[in-house]
Amino acid sequence: QEYDISRQGVHDLVRRVEGILEEYEKKLQLVEKFQEVKQKVKEIEDCRSLQEAKQAAENILELL
Repeated sequence: QEYDISRQGVHDLVRRVEGILEEYEKKLQLVEKFQEVKQKVKEIEDCRSLQEAKQAAENILELL
């Protein structure tokens, strides 16, 4: 009531924005990149030596 819009209007707007965001995600692939970086960070945590950690960090930078 405060914004003078119906429930259906809000629903339609949310759906439209959701579609736009999904299109951006298809183009930018940010979720996939985030998952890859998250996995690489886990690899750093599992490293047993500084050299292994440095290599894993370089792998992250290559993703960016």
